[in-house]
Amino acid sequence: MALRRRDPWCAEKAARELVGLGPGLTPAGDDLLAGLIGGWWWRKKAYGGHGGLPQHCLRTVAAVARECTNVFGYREIYGATVGELPEAALEVVTAILRGNIELASRVLELLALGSSSGTDMLAGICLALASVEDLVS
Repeated sequence: MALRRRDPWCAEKAARELVGLGPGLTPAGDDLLAGLIGGWWWRKKAYGGHGGLPQHCLRTVAAVARECTNVFGYREIYGATVGELPEAALEVVTAILRGNIELASRVLELLALGSSSGTDMLAGICLALASVEDLVS
């Protein structure tokens, strides 16, 4: 919602609730947030370029990550703000955006990432891509 509204205050509040949440090398909250941001980034690129991408919100989220999580989670979130995702995640995003319905092997590769990282990242990607129609129409 913060990305849609282009509201840095809302983005910071949401990030503080998610960043660093959960155990692991990259906490579940970081994985979900990276999936959401990376999915949003690629969605905007596919349907209208980066002009509308709320960079100030993404910078705010990255600053919260630097402060509130470990170096691995920060790097994952920061990378997502510039479209960097693990290969399996990027393949899933690309397949969805291109309307490729043969996603099973790519989704399984993503789900196999880490203990729960792939699952959490996929949840974030699904949130970001759930309303692709609003960008097309």
